[in-house]
Amino acid sequence: MDTIEIHNLEVRTILGRDSWDRTKKQPVLITVKVQASVAEAGRYDRVTDSVHYGKLCKAIEKFAESQAHKCMEELAENVADICFSLKADMVMGVFVTIKKRKTFLRAKYGQVEIYRAQKKEIGQYEKFREIALKSAGELVGEDLVSVIDLKLSVILGVNTWERYEKQNILVGMTIHVEKNEEKELGQSQGFVIKKNQDIRKLVDRVSKYTEERTNYLTVEALAVAIARVAIMEHKVNKITVSIKKPSALMFAECSAVTITRTREQIIGSLVSASNSEAGEREANEEVSSVVVAEDIIKKMDNDSTACQDKTLEGSSISYIGVGSNLGDRLKNINDALKTINESKHSKVVDTGFLYQTSPMYVLDQPAFLNTAFKIETTLSPQELLDFLKGIEADLGRDFSMMRFGPRVIDLDILFYEDLVYETERLTIPHPRVHERKFQLQPVCDMNPRLVHNKLNMEVGLICRRLTTHSNVPDDIQQVMPISRNEFTSCIGNGVHGTSSNEEKSVIRGSNKGLFTLGRAQNETLIMGILNFTPDSFSDGGNFNNLDIAVEHALSMWEDGASIIDIGGQSTNPKVKEIISTDEEIRRVVPVVEKIKSKSQGIVVSIDTFNSEVARKALEAGADIINDVSGGEIDKSMFNVVAEHGCPVVLMHMRGTPQTMFSKVNTDYNRPKIGLSSTGDQEHTLENKEQDQEQEQEEIVTLITCVKLELSHRVKNALRAGIPRYNIILDPGIGFSKNKKQNFQIMKNLDLLFKNDSHIFDYHNNYNHCTQMLQLLSKVSIENFPVLLGTSRKAFLQNNNEPKDRVWATAATVTAAIQNHVTIVRIHDVKELKDVVRISDLIYR
Repeated sequence: MDTIEIHNLEVRTILGRDSWDRTKKQPVLITVKVQASVAEAGRYDRVTDSVHYGKLCKAIEKFAESQAHKCMEELAENVADICFSLKADMVMGVFVTIKKRKTFLRAKYGQVEIYRAQKKEIGQYEKFREIALKSAGELVGEDLVSVIDLKLSVILGVNTWERYEKQNILVGMTIHVEKNEEKELGQSQGFVIKKNQDIRKLVDRVSKYTEERTNYLTVEALAVAIARVAIMEHKVNKITVSIKKPSALMFAECSAVTITRTREQIIGSLVSASNSEAGEREANEEVSSVVVAEDIIKKMDNDSTACQDKTLEGSSISYIGVGSNLGDRLKNINDALKTINESKHSKVVDTGFLYQTSPMYVLDQPAFLNTAFKIETTLSPQELLDFLKGIEADLGRDFSMMRFGPRVIDLDILFYEDLVYETERLTIPHPRVHERKFQLQPVCDMNPRLVHNKLNMEVGLICRRLTTHSNVPDDIQQVMPISRNEFTSCIGNGVHGTSSNEEKSVIRGSNKGLFTLGRAQNETLIMGILNFTPDSFSDGGNFNNLDIAVEHALSMWEDGASIIDIGGQSTNPKVKEIISTDEEIRRVVPVVEKIKSKSQGIVVSIDTFNSEVARKALEAGADIINDVSGGEIDKSMFNVVAEHGCPVVLMHMRGTPQTMFSKVNTDYNRPKIGLSSTGDQEHTLENKEQDQEQEQEEIVTLITCVKLELSHRVKNALRAGIPRYNIILDPGIGFSKNKKQNFQIMKNLDLLFKNDSHIFDYHNNYNHCTQMLQLLSKVSIENFPVLLGTSRKAFLQNNNEPKDRVWATAATVTAAIQNHVTIVRIHDVKELKDVVRISDLIYR
């Protein structure tokens, strides 16, 4: 097919944001190929019988340099429209390629390629339409977004020097975007990359993965691994990966490998690998943790599908900013959440964490407590506004007070679906959300990729940019409630609604029920253990009397415990029977009542996996539920916790206390997969290195399984209506884990609670991790407060009795604090309080 072409026309135009996040004119190269018959021009030698490339060049240049464009895709669409408009009666199709230098700092170009066919009748040239479409090839059905020559430094190759010294390679990635995919970015017709296919995040991830964590022998293996990362982590449906290796051949510029993979091909290869491993397991008559993990994945996939279906038919998603700085701020927020859930038209489906922030605009007022709700609602934006204003009024907000002044509760509509909406009463997105970290951060906790459609930026990026501006104070502090109300407990390092300039006191008994987390945390909470049981492994029968138990609780409180954890059901695996619900209630409820009668300020936790026991204890005054099964044994537990609005500890355990040490529940390993090999013995790793690789893979698999299963518990808790800020996680040391696994978790606590994708940076064998990563990305366990319970447990023993393991426990407590654990659960409060205090001074 004949084409009239312009190659690499350089224009300067505003094209979104540059690599330094600035909105400035940038150099762009534009190539167009216009499909049009030049037969008449060739016969009669008349320029009027063809497309005048001079006029076309000037039209493109004038348009590009006079307009601002959101992205390369939008510019490409507009250039195609110009080509059609210049001579619509003879143009059958247009190829447009947009290149931008330094789209990515280490890549030669970012590039977009599109083809658009003429939709109108074109008279005498209509007969050429089929030829034009055929010559367009794959671009008829898909557009291409490419990263050209991304320069990376890697260990790659089979030669000895290549195993020890990094070399430069050039990576190219082309995402194939089907034209019928739903439009989600920009305003251009027919082409877009979906929101979850963020090319910059993909480049960052591939760069980090390739440079820091790969050492493949072959270019082919690395190319497939990069394709897997793109497809499994970034939800790309089809990708072409090319890798150039300049140092490979002496008398050639480079060697290169180019592959194209689809989602179906990658998943098919994973299934084949899984089936092969399953055959090995059957042949060896062994039950592997892969079976356990696959069962969890299937279960979570079903749950995820159900979770995607909105609970309210015909509903819309809205994000609501929530704040309070008068009265019991925590109670105000919980009351607002409860009121929304009690309506027939709206439901809270997720929340951000809780943050204490200094006031903005009007500075002379108490500090705020902030979060955000993600809700489903059948109300229109105006109806939702009226509903929220009604809740504010019912909770006691005084609307006569100054704007931006103190308020009992503030409920702002931040986002409503992807709506851009403005009336006299309501603007969506919220007109000031982009300057308020106290509203952006809780939204980022739930969905950092949510797009602010007026700014055309993800909220995660907006929030990060706020912290880089010198005039924006980064004083937002994540806080954790340890009770249902703000003013019912007394701990060190508490925070409350005092003036932002008032020093936060650290006085026990001052009724502060919020605990500072993150960088501002300077004290570790101590949870003192009180077993009202005859058969606990460590102190069974020692406190099996009401008066003695209460006296011991008060003693631990005076010695420095911030929380008293009362258990009436032993989790000792040697105890073969679970006691009745009535018996457990008889044991724990009187203890709660008597402790609370002594002081309402003492924070009481109930160690139970029985929902009815939890209900009775909460009604008696308990503050926290500590469920060793994470809601898995009694499915009603989460409903009770959500109903009472209390914090809950979700621990990792498989099975029950009676079955948790069975082989299937402690087997986190899978059949080992070695590194890729060419078959030459001289190029394989040494045995010692193979053992280290195997050990590292074993750790990664263990951490992956625990992370995955905790993520599953968090997701179920959120779905049941428990706010994110009321969830505390416990990795379950001593439960469903052998001695070696307990120490592996202790040594890798940071990895366990890091951003989910980090866990897969630690080895090359990616296949067994990709499905887990997809599921983990739906509910991250990053930034949740963490409780660790190692006290007197069997993995610390050295042929000694539990009561003689105090100093072994002290070592684990120190390690926990070094890894920024929030709460340590211990028996020996008096003996270990100084260990905690000094460790805090060193590591906090």
